[in-house]
Amino acid sequence: MESQNILLDKLLRQVEISIQRNVVSFSDAKFLSEEIAKKKLFVSPHTIGRLYGIVKPSRKPYKETLNILSQFLNYLNWEDYSKIENNKSLAKQAEIKYLRSEDENAFSLSFLELALINSDFDTVNKILNDLKFTTDEYSVFYTISNLLGSYIRKNPSHVLLRLLAKSQNGRAFFYECFVDEDNPNSYYSSAIEKYYLKNIADNNKKIFAYSYLLSNRFYKGFANNIDIVNFKKNASKIKIDTSHFHEISRLLECNIIVDGFENKLQDTISNHIDKVISIANDYTYDFQSSWILARPIRAMIHFGFAKELLNHEKLNNTVDNLFKNASFEFESIAIYILQLYCVFKINSNGSNEKTKPMRLAFKSFLNNENERLAIEFVISYFYATEKNKILIKNKLVDFCDRNGYSWVLKLIK
Repeated sequence: MESQNILLDKLLRQVEISIQRNVVSFSDAKFLSEEIAKKKLFVSPHTIGRLYGIVKPSRKPYKETLNILSQFLNYLNWEDYSKIENNKSLAKQAEIKYLRSEDENAFSLSFLELALINSDFDTVNKILNDLKFTTDEYSVFYTISNLLGSYIRKNPSHVLLRLLAKSQNGRAFFYECFVDEDNPNSYYSSAIEKYYLKNIADNNKKIFAYSYLLSNRFYKGFANNIDIVNFKKNASKIKIDTSHFHEISRLLECNIIVDGFENKLQDTISNHIDKVISIANDYTYDFQSSWILARPIRAMIHFGFAKELLNHEKLNNTVDNLFKNASFEFESIAIYILQLYCVFKINSNGSNEKTKPMRLAFKSFLNNENERLAIEFVISYFYATEKNKILIKNKLVDFCDRNGYSWVLKLIK
């Protein structure tokens, strides 16, 4: 039987895995408190902070707190959690103990994290290559992806970036899932060009890479003719009906960017909007159609076509229906982009409609923190007093220009 301290450590770690975020600061504690509240349970940020050693002094947790954390993980209470975990321990004394988000394929998330911390990249590569994973296991998939991405963006080792590009699982978890849109110091776009593209032959993966390079550089103000040529050459090989929705949304966005570069967008904007609506309506799930809408809308706003969007009744009905009927099970920056557009639409129409913008969990934006901030700043601008609008706008312009999200500035006066 495991000690109470070991069980508590397990519980706290499993809570972190369930929210896909390490609780290492008071803001993390506040976030966890808010997540727990969504299940109509309550633990204060200060109590959470003491549990995780953030707030001093730490102290032995009350049983009621343990009950709530256990219920957050879908156990009946702390007693139920302890009993089940102890039974697992007895049944698997000779085996590695797995966290709840890990399956029985000999994969240990903690082992991967330890290898990363020690810069043992050969072991990282071996762990990923040995992993047998199905795409149905979303929780584990995104946990691994975010763990790799969070580490690499702070420590962009070319040795590790090269190893991941040569591994099918490495490409899937880091290059194709994490997708660092912030791209600090251009480390991610550089790795795409130096390593990823040299290890892929699939046309759809190539269009992902070339559309990422074009759009990321475009919004940051330094896309060039080579980016456009590479995109156009590969875009001609793509079949919409056999492509992933992310690839399609990037393709639609970059087609708009190319027309904007070539001064054709004034003549083609209506066709682009109609195509986006048609494809978005073909998807069953809101998390897919939200991306099909969001990326092209972002590009059209950047080129100054916000008014055309506002006047397009069918597009606005599509966006409104998506928000009205969506479950938003998968949180993403696409939802934020569409929410910003809806707030802009209400503000532009002088509507008396009351709306309370939602704020999504930070864990959804580990790869896109700066765009999240830019969007939240603009939404706060729309709801601010005139005095505060001036203050927000002055700071916002500098932030957006510095980080490459000036498209949001086209929505404010």
